Amino acid sequence: MLSPIFANRRTNEIPMKILRQSAVIAAVCAVAELIKCLLPLPIPASVYGLILMLLALLTGLIKPEQISTVADFFISIMPVLFIAPTVALITQPEHLAVMGGPVVLLGILGTTLVIGISGEAAQAVGRQEAKRREGKKHE
Repeated sequence: MLSPIFANRRTNEIPMKILRQSAVIAAVCAVAELIKCLLPLPIPASVYGLILMLLALLTGLIKPEQISTVADFFISIMPVLFIAPTVALITQPEHLAVMGGPVVLLGILGTTLVIGISGEAAQAVGRQEAKRREGKKHE
């Protein structure tokens, strides 16, 4: 007789899906680490991993649904990952005193750039949608 865990196939679908998706992401990270070891560039393996994942998604080598559940999980816990560095800065203000000005300046500059670029991108998409709708009206 089958164990109750294996009696219902649907019981194993979610854990296997998560395991499969985690393995895909881990494989991309492993290749990125290998590239980091082989290339004499001062680029972190995580950057190589992001580039590899982007290329794999754009080329269709990896489909979004092959990593969506695990990716959603990582995105949902991302704020928690910033707690430790924030606490370290709060408990050791001497580090912030040395770099506080440049950090605040870069934060303001980065935020301004992100807002500006996001606004321009949204307007460009809006214009394309309007042109597409106008083209359908005339057909």
